Parts: sequence; C-alpha cells; structure tokens
Amino acid sequence: MFNFRIATLNSILASSDVLAAWEIAAFFIGEAAVEILPIDEEEARIHFIESYVAEAERADYYAEPHLADAEMMENFAASLLNNVQSRMDELGGHYPFIINDHNYLIKKSDEEVSLVGLCYLALQFFRGLAGSTLEIEGESDEEVARSRNEFDKKFRSIFEYIAGYMVSGKNDGPVYMTSNCRSSVRLEKLLGSVCRKIGAGEVTPHTYWNPKQKAANDGGVDCLVHIGGPGAPGHAELALVGATVQKSNIDQKIIGLDERNFFRSFFSTQPAAFKGVLVRIHDEDALTKDKCAQKDCQLYTYEQIWRSMGKRNGGHYQTSSLIRLDAKVRKLFREFSTAVFLHEYDAFRVST
Repeated sequence: MFNFRIATLNSILASSDVLAAWEIAAFFIGEAAVEILPIDEEEARIHFIESYVAEAERADYYAEPHLADAEMMENFAASLLNNVQSRMDELGGHYPFIINDHNYLIKKSDEEVSLVGLCYLALQFFRGLAGSTLEIEGESDEEVARSRNEFDKKFRSIFEYIAGYMVSGKNDGPVYMTSNCRSSVRLEKLLGSVCRKIGAGEVTPHTYWNPKQKAANDGGVDCLVHIGGPGAPGHAELALVGATVQKSNIDQKIIGLDERNFFRSFFSTQPAAFKGVLVRIHDEDALTKDKCAQKDCQLYTYEQIWRSMGKRNGGHYQTSSLIRLDAKVRKLFREFSTAVFLHEYDAFRVST
C-alpha cells in the first residue's frame, strides 16, 4: 500500500497520536521501547521546561539540560505507560500488546490478536496519520497524497465496522451492517430479519418502495444496533448509526428527525423506537456536540470508541451478530498487508 515512518516529535505530550506511533511501531517490529520515538530534544526540552517546570526553577533547568532531559523522558515514559494501562483495562484481551518488565511494548502472537484488536490498530493508525506522528513516504507530494487517499478510502470501510463494534459494546446489543447491502432487495431482507429478532414490526413490501427508497441501499445509515434484547419489543430501541472520519462538513452524517423519518418509511409497522447515533473518529468538539444535540442524535467520539469497541456482554444474541462482523472485518484487513514500516535502515511488514 505505502511506506511510512514515525515523525520526529517536538514535544513529549503522551497524546493518543503519540501513543499510536509507539503502538504501530511495536506491531510491525514485534516490540518497542519508548526510545524508538524520535524526539527533537531541543524543542521537546523547551516545551517541557516552559510547560511543566515552575517559573522560579526554569533558569536552573536551562543551565543543566541533562537534568531536564532525564526528568522529561521519565515523565514521558510514565505517561505513555499509564495510557497503555487504560487501554488494557478497557479493551481487555482485545488489546494487542503486553508490557514486559523493561517497559517494552510487546506485540501478542498472531493467534492472540483478535479482530477487534486489529480494528483498534487501524483506529490508531488513522490517529497517528491525522496527528502527524506517523508520516507516509513517497517520491513526490502527489505520490504521498495518492497513498493517503488510498488508505483513507479503505479505512472508511473498516471504520463502519468499528462503529458497529463500539455502539454494540456500549449498549450490549447485536449489530446489523446496512453498509453491506448492495441492493435495496438485500436491505428489505435485512430489515425483515431485524423485525423477527425484535419480535415486532413489519417491513413494507419492496414492490411498494418509492425510487428514493430503492436507491438507498443502506437505508441512509451505516449500521443498526438493537438495544433491548430479543422478544422485548415494548422495551426495545433501534440505534440508527452513522459513522464518519471527516473533520468538517459532517451534517449529512448526523441522524436527525428527517433521517429517522426516512428510515421509518421502510416499515408498515415500526419495530422499535428509533435512536439516532453518530460515531466520529475525532475528539469531541463543541460545535459537533451542539449540532447533534439540536437533532437529538447521540454523539460518540474517539474516547468512547476505543473504550467500548471490545465489550461483548450482551449474551448469545449479541455475540452471534459480532461473529458475523468478525468474518467481514477479516477480509478487509487482508488489504492492509502491504504497508511497510521504515525504521532507521530497516523495513518491516506486518505478519498478521
């Protein structure tokens, strides 16, 4: 797909983007110490002293840079390790790494890395590229742009499944991928299956669908999550999920009243209460939060995504639906096997 490497860091903030670079390096190489992260020491030192050292002590730190560097790296490593522990706590066995006694990040064996773990790594890969802690290499700017566009296109497909894992994990509900529907006939069959599982509702026969309905193979959403369990129609909700990796112009992905009414038109009898959900890969911002609130659409962002995408506490009904997701995700990840990680004078390909 493309060659990439870790970008030089000019600060020692242990952000999700920096953690992503460390994790991706460890995944390709097999293990990595914090020291694998290239740091512009002078810029990082200035950032550390100005941000973390009391003003009265800064002159001493500038006069003794080796002391500042030692404290800076100790704090940096501790922050990254705390972030890793948070991932381990939330993702459990799906987190694809362990930490050894020397604080190296160690990739689990191929057999131990779950498909949710691979989705997490894809999420982190995107975050690293978006945050410029990972950078694609190429012979020209045009080649780099083509490689980035190729990655983004393939990642968007995976992110729809990540959104499914996340909303399912957050609500202990089974998930149905509408984005897989390549025709409105397939959508009709999927909606019928959802009605049977919920134990309520009836789909309008396909022959009565209007041209707009027949043109919307996915029903205008990326996936559905049934909240409430089978056989409980009076207490059930159906989350209509939109997923986006866009930073701007996301209004069309918000599932508001118009989108819910359009989805309702596929049923002669509505099977459950509809709930709009937007899953967005970026950090929460006030503008998007306000737009979603105005349209009564639940917003989930980066922090909620990685914290919930590995949870499977909804019993057999949820588990069986996630197994179907796993099978689709496995096929998608085969397309990422050609990425090459460049480090110093070596090149590493992913073995999974």
